[in-house]
Amino acid sequence: MGRETRQQIINAYFRLALKSPEQSEFSLTEIAKEAQISRQAIYQKHYRNVQEIKEDLSSQLLRHMEKVFGEQKHQAHHKFLENFAEHVLPLLYQYRQDLRAFYTTSLSAHWQIKSESFFQKWLRPYLKNKYKNKRLNINKMAFAMSKMLSALIATWLTEDFPLPASCFKQTFLNLLTNFSETAVKESFFRHPKIA
Repeated sequence: MGRETRQQIINAYFRLALKSPEQSEFSLTEIAKEAQISRQAIYQKHYRNVQEIKEDLSSQLLRHMEKVFGEQKHQAHHKFLENFAEHVLPLLYQYRQDLRAFYTTSLSAHWQIKSESFFQKWLRPYLKNKYKNKRLNINKMAFAMSKMLSALIATWLTEDFPLPASCFKQTFLNLLTNFSETAVKESFFRHPKIA
């Protein structure tokens, strides 16, 4: 019952965000009314404030992605993009309605910070391994690639009818691979030579 009620609260928050995408905050009272439960029930049994709801929204999806990456950890340093395309894109597609709310409403900034930080964490070891013989600023490259990952996912999943992950996969791989290879070739992420 508790888990179902939490999901009911989360769904209510999403519905409110989609109804009023420009509204940056919702009160517990508004969320309770939309969820058709009392404000006290939310406060006493589930969430003390709206920020906790936002944290739970993003944490749920990030936990799923963390699990997928954890299962692929032995390959993560070598095949990050391929693993992402093969295992994470289908997961994101499965949650496309929730992510649409994240990307098209006031939740966008909160989600973007959380997801990009998550992507950077997994990109750094991959980039470090892939470009170990190059003098690159791996943090800068991971930062740029996390922004691109986020933008690609947002563009894909905010379409009215997004392509299934299996169809989007090759486009995703081509764009990110070309970006990283071009950036390295053009020395965009090189550490400056010290005289």
